[in-house]
Amino acid sequence: MKEELFTRLRDKAPLCACGCGTPTKWNKWHRRWRTYILGHNRKGKKLSAEIRAKISATEKGKVVSAETRAKMSKAKTGKNNPFYRKHLSVERRRNSSGPNNGNWKNGASLENRPPELTTSLIQSIRKRDNFQCQFCGVKRKKGHRKLDTHHIDDDRRNNHPDNLITLCKECHGETKTIGDKAAWQRVYTNLIKKIKRENPEGHQAAVELYEQNIKIYY
Repeated sequence: MKEELFTRLRDKAPLCACGCGTPTKWNKWHRRWRTYILGHNRKGKKLSAEIRAKISATEKGKVVSAETRAKMSKAKTGKNNPFYRKHLSVERRRNSSGPNNGNWKNGASLENRPPELTTSLIQSIRKRDNFQCQFCGVKRKKGHRKLDTHHIDDDRRNNHPDNLITLCKECHGETKTIGDKAAWQRVYTNLIKKIKRENPEGHQAAVELYEQNIKIYY
């Protein structure tokens, strides 16, 4: 199933916008096709004389002090590093990886985000929720980190808008560290019901986008 999905995605890949005719790759972080092949966005473009002059003027006056050079020479890099050409034993690597690691979360970080959870779908969820945390009510400030999209049942494969809610970084972290998951699930399920009553049009728009993505990717 997974190989078939990747084949279908590869066949739908658009061509690089520079005109080279090469298919672009899927951006797994932004959940969309890349516009250019890596480095092709600057193809045939040169920096203006004004920008080159600014760069040269900025770099020209920089002088490394004797004190900084002395620190750099004493830095523990290469052969000066006590761990130079030393490797962890097989036993130690096993004891610090996978389920033995304190940060292990049942392999959740190894799972790729499903393709239907696109950037546009996440944005529609934020728009439905009025671009504010649905627990504490804080709104995102201009230039600050974007609000998170939380999976209510903690299942990253369930990306229906009924299971997605907008939270700030702090409230999102509390769902993983404070209290039990069942309690948080009840709280956010009730909040989703309230959102659907107060903004039915926004919720329906998110549902339609989700269903459209399912048809495209599956």
